[in-house]
Amino acid sequence: MAAFAHRRIREKPPSGGQSVLSESTAVDPVAFDQAARLLRALSWRGVAMVEFKRDMRDGSLRLMEINGRFWGSLQLAIDAGVDFPGLLVDLAEGRRPASLPTYRLGVRLRWLWGDVDSLLAVLFKSRRALNLPPSHPGKLRSVLNFLVLWKPRMRYELERLDDPGPAWLELRRRLLSR
Repeated sequence: MAAFAHRRIREKPPSGGQSVLSESTAVDPVAFDQAARLLRALSWRGVAMVEFKRDMRDGSLRLMEINGRFWGSLQLAIDAGVDFPGLLVDLAEGRRPASLPTYRLGVRLRWLWGDVDSLLAVLFKSRRALNLPPSHPGKLRSVLNFLVLWKPRMRYELERLDDPGPAWLELRRRLLSR
């Protein structure tokens, strides 16, 4: 019913993990076709996240996981224009959207404290210990990239003027757990 794709710009840990900075991108038609065929073969109904990684050796897509629940980067999809929870509620109540949702490309979502952790790992651990690829920007470029606190179309995962509670809770937890 709806599809969404994003790319991970930075992750925690830096060599690969959960997104700390991600950006909405166009759905890759090959990935969409493979995901749709796989979900149809499983007779899947409802929410699903199908993750692929591109094999840099030959450019092919490699299936990483199928997740039958909402995913960690869900807020990016919502901010870009695809409200998956809202669609699910509508379907549960028997309403079908008149048209399939579209979304804005280039919307970024940053999890600030995850990004702090990722940067600290880059600064205080070796490339080898982090298993960083040769394409990783290194310490100085990582600091400079981190310091870009705002760009058009950038949103923050928790730091929201209309709902400051989650940001305060995370700050409190971080301060009290150290």
